[in-house]
Amino acid sequence: MDDGPGSLAAWGALGLFLALAVGSDLRSRRVPNGLVAAGLAVALAIPLAGALGAADGPSWRLAATSVAPWAAGLVLGGLLLLPGYALGGMAAGDVKLMAMAGAFLGPGLATAAVLYTCLVGGALALAVLAWRRARGRPAPTHQAYAPAIALGCLAAVWAHAAPRG
Repeated sequence: MDDGPGSLAAWGALGLFLALAVGSDLRSRRVPNGLVAAGLAVALAIPLAGALGAADGPSWRLAATSVAPWAAGLVLGGLLLLPGYALGGMAAGDVKLMAMAGAFLGPGLATAAVLYTCLVGGALALAVLAWRRARGRPAPTHQAYAPAIALGCLAAVWAHAAPRG
């Protein structure tokens, strides 16, 4: 089994962390820093464990190279959502959550996940506005964005990395 970004273990762990973040964001409009930190640690541990537990012995070179996709995904995930935070459209927890997801996904899937996240986030925002307007309620001042991030990551994995059979 591949133990790097794109492995079943990585996607399962990412799904768990995203589900926990969605629950927290919907309840309190916050994504806890501890959850993001734990996710980053697990995202790094998965490929390192595979490299260091290789059948032919620990491979420090493989361990070192397995950090590169983790770091690139982390940076891309966070940087690509940073303008949304800088413009006041999302909270810092959303940027950190996308950076964590990017660490699991690696740079290619992280970029796709951000694109899908923005599309899903826009659609969800329009749906919430239409639903509230139809009920005569004012527009919300803050919308939970973790659901859009989770759905965007799921769409990226499904569209670009899921096995086809």
